[in-house]
Amino acid sequence: MSTKKDSHSHRPPDWLKERQTLFFDGIRYSFGMTTMAYNRLREILYSLTTEDMEKQGNLSAFKSSTTLVDAWSIIDSVHRLRSLLRQTPGINQKAPELRIFYDKTKSVEHLRHIIQHLNKEIQSFVDSKSPALGVLTWVVLLNPTDKSASLCSIVSGTLRPRTIYPIVNPLGKKIESPVDHITLITDKYSACLSDVIKQVEQVKLWIEQTSGKHLGDEPALLIRAELTFGKKDKSGDQPQVV
Repeated sequence: MSTKKDSHSHRPPDWLKERQTLFFDGIRYSFGMTTMAYNRLREILYSLTTEDMEKQGNLSAFKSSTTLVDAWSIIDSVHRLRSLLRQTPGINQKAPELRIFYDKTKSVEHLRHIIQHLNKEIQSFVDSKSPALGVLTWVVLLNPTDKSASLCSIVSGTLRPRTIYPIVNPLGKKIESPVDHITLITDKYSACLSDVIKQVEQVKLWIEQTSGKHLGDEPALLIRAELTFGKKDKSGDQPQVV
């Protein structure tokens, strides 16, 4: 196996210090992971909304877990992005664009703290009758020209008696078709993931413009090796499958 030593995707310019390079790699992957999770979440939420009405209410464990994987993955990736941006050498922390991003995504910090310390937050969930992993709620425009929408929520946990669970209210807000206002709600905090992703896209554009770096492609190298079973190697040993 060989790689080109002058490959632009794997060898940064000489002026870029190794420390800064690693920070930008982390930032680039955080952007990519956030975007991928959000796009996939929108697709599955649209699919859930457009299923036959007779299937509604019988959400499979696979589908409910998939939505939560992506929703909480967005929280985790944006939390990581915020932390990396605060420490990356050469980024102007006083820039208005960055300060707006921090302010508009601060709800992510609260939710990330809750999920990381869920064992310590359980009593608060008990008191508020909130499900363990929150409520995910969203809006779907099945036909934008109809002037009607579907409002949905997934309650991630055992239903509690005499409990009213939240559902997003899009009145007075612009709705981006087909799925918008995806919101993750816990006992104390909530974050509109649709708004968060817009802030992520804006700060990404700002970083690209100010740093001159394109952050769209995550640098990666695929390493592959071939192994043949049933033949002895030069040492006389035979590979074993355990």
